[in-house]
Amino acid sequence: MHNLIRSELYKLFHSRSFWTLLIISAVTGLIIVLIFQGMMTLTAKDSGLNRMGAGQNGFQISVSGSDAADDFNISGISLMMETFSGNLYQTLILIFTSIFTAMEFSHGTVRNTVSRGLGRGRIYLAKYLCNAAASLLFTFAAMATSFAAASVLWGTGPITGSFALTLLQTILVQLLLLAAYSGVCMFIAILFRSSGGAVALNFCLLIFLPSLLSLSGIFTGGRLQLERYWLVNCASSIASPAPDAAALCTAVISGVITLLLSVFLGVFCFKKRDI
Repeated sequence: MHNLIRSELYKLFHSRSFWTLLIISAVTGLIIVLIFQGMMTLTAKDSGLNRMGAGQNGFQISVSGSDAADDFNISGISLMMETFSGNLYQTLILIFTSIFTAMEFSHGTVRNTVSRGLGRGRIYLAKYLCNAAASLLFTFAAMATSFAAASVLWGTGPITGSFALTLLQTILVQLLLLAAYSGVCMFIAILFRSSGGAVALNFCLLIFLPSLLSLSGIFTGGRLQLERYWLVNCASSIASPAPDAAALCTAVISGVITLLLSVFLGVFCFKKRDI
């Protein structure tokens, strides 16, 4: 197993798609900060216009860029957590996992590995660990650039003992959700064995599955809301430095179940299908 993981990591770090997406992740984290900086500038300008109007009426109002940042409650920590609220990480993960996994079938790499007499279950697990590691590295790259840039502009944000513990727990749960999502994308890539098909279906799941799951609430009168347990929605619900405890618990349960189920189904299909 150790040699399998080393082999997968070697292929990972010699993959152009990995380094390309890693750079894109880091740049995207910086772009998010620049977008918020633009919002701060517009807010400050609007506040300046309001101040001029108020001054003409005899009122004195002082508004600065830092006041606008305070209104938005922006800091290095809050903006770093905000990056989890969209589909940024999931999009990067599905593109890389679909291409990296399916490509090995088209190039015959998987067939050569299996022909050496290695267990398919171990091969799949090694590939999953490699994909999960890549997914987390994409995440760390975007988190690092967004946190560093936002901290320079608006400060790091308060970090106390209890708050730091909650923040660490939240980040770990977010990483669990991304690792589980990587497992889902890899399972689909194993089924299709085609980069194009895997990317297409993974995109469809990312975009349309939440809407389909929301139908459960409509048909059951709101008693059953399956969309709450979808990984992307769970990530958005805890995309803050101090999320709700119930949402955090739901995210942990959803992440663990999805991760185990996707890996189990992936190993099962990988063992049963011809290569």
